[in-house]
Amino acid sequence: MAHDFDKAEVHGCDFAEMYPVEIKPANAIFNLVNILDRLPYPDNRFDLVQIRTFVVALRTHEWPAAIKEVYRVLKPG
Repeated sequence: MAHDFDKAEVHGCDFAEMYPVEIKPANAIFNLVNILDRLPYPDNRFDLVQIRTFVVALRTHEWPAAIKEVYRVLKPG
């Protein structure tokens, strides 16, 4: 996303350190976090949140808390 949209500020979060730092564009910011421990962003921060490969990352009972956290950081509408 950061390569394709060079005017955007793109944040990546994961709970495993696996970011390709050798190809990291200047507009990409990576954070080592666990969505269940709260994301390090204020409420209503982002226009878009994409969740990829979470199918195997969360247990069934953890999904409601993760989705609630995503909604917290999304701007209304």
